[in-house]
Amino acid sequence: MAKKNDNDYGFHAYSEEHLIKRIWRVGIGRFFLLIVGFVLLILLNLLISLNKVKIFLTLIGIEVLIAFVAGWIYFFIRQRSD
Repeated sequence: MAKKNDNDYGFHAYSEEHLIKRIWRVGIGRFFLLIVGFVLLILLNLLISLNKVKIFLTLIGIEVLIAFVAGWIYFFIRQRSD
């Protein structure tokens, strides 16, 4: 009995899934994670651009184009697999 409790350390794994995956499955959690990611991306752009508007808007434009192309690629791959 004592040996079993020695290996426990007081932690109990309720699920083998990572926390981010469990949050992503919930509708409001997905919205929350997207907002947090968007805010972190904007802050990273501000840090890189050093508060220069022209560089900041150029970074945002490049990221929008990358997201657009990635979305289309994902869409076409998904269409082929179905």
